[in-house]
Amino acid sequence: MKLQLDRIDRQILNILQRNNRISNLQLAEEVSLSPPACLKRVKRLRESGVIEADVAILNSRILGKMLNIIVEVEMIRDQADLADAFMRKMQLADEVTQCYQVTGRSIFCWWSWCRIWKLMRCLYAVICPTIRICVSSVL
Repeated sequence: MKLQLDRIDRQILNILQRNNRISNLQLAEEVSLSPPACLKRVKRLRESGVIEADVAILNSRILGKMLNIIVEVEMIRDQADLADAFMRKMQLADEVTQCYQVTGRSIFCWWSWCRIWKLMRCLYAVICPTIRICVSSVL
């Protein structure tokens, strides 16, 4: 069953997208609810999966030279077991932030945000004779 979101739920979500560290007291004030009612709504949004995760946006200038890359992957042989094995490797790779199975010429696209040497280690960890890797974008 689809969760019904009202105007206040949407306000809460908009505020949390901008700042998920806002105090419940301040959030409640901004959406004109009592703190217990606001906390109850946020809890419901988390438990229902509307709020999937709390994340941190890292400052690459402070962390040093980092790359944000999009990698397209083609399988030389179209075999389900190879695709499954590749996806398992991607799920274990710390450097990979997202990986999707796609249609078209490429089979997978993955996003990484890492230092150059970590990128190379990640690329070599997944290369095998059945995989052709093309770095399509470096941001």
